[in-house]
Amino acid sequence: MNQVRPLYAQYLAAVPKYMYLYNKAMVDGDKLAKESLDDKMDEIKRLYYELNLYIPNNDSNKSILVDIKLLWGELSYIGDYYDYGIRRNYFAAKINRYNGTSYDTEVDKYISKLINKASMDGNEYFKNEWEKIKKGQ
Repeated sequence: MNQVRPLYAQYLAAVPKYMYLYNKAMVDGDKLAKESLDDKMDEIKRLYYELNLYIPNNDSNKSILVDIKLLWGELSYIGDYYDYGIRRNYFAAKINRYNGTSYDTEVDKYISKLINKASMDGNEYFKNEWEKIKKGQ
């Protein structure tokens, strides 16, 4: 528990940082952000694999493992999400049908919801694990 909780917090904090860097790099063309992407993804990979090593795959750990894997899976599609959004906004502007909402903002909202859910699930998970420890289970 003492090792997993900080890893989980670092993982949840690293994902939005990666999203921010990705947006700065790919949407805004920020070269420094682009240079930082690989390092941030390496950190996320390390945390992902460490969490999977520390948390056994069983029913009592299911909720936290699902959140970890879902965030990991969604990160693998970030490039596709942004590419789609850029194309979508480009073609909407060409035909004067821009809906006022940028697609990258929608992706950010979606990932933020996943992170918030993972945070709440993690809070509940660690609380339950602590109660088990106190009872000697």
